[in-house]
Amino acid sequence: MGEKAVIEWRFHIALDNLHIAFKMSNKSYSYDQKTYNFMQFVLSKSGYIHCEFDRVDEDDLDFMFEDYSEEDYY
Repeated sequence: MGEKAVIEWRFHIALDNLHIAFKMSNKSYSYDQKTYNFMQFVLSKSGYIHCEFDRVDEDDLDFMFEDYSEEDYY
């Protein structure tokens, strides 16, 4: 496996874990329907990951991503 493949594999693992955590938080009573559904990540060259988590109304999400379909991501 080449270096690029290993790097991409690791990014996919990170995204899969976010997806699983999101699904689990939706089922948890601890979050009481306040699960973060909007996450922004910035990777700086220094290696830091800057994250912002927020709760966005579903209609706002639909508007923000209206130019994309689920097929674009899977």
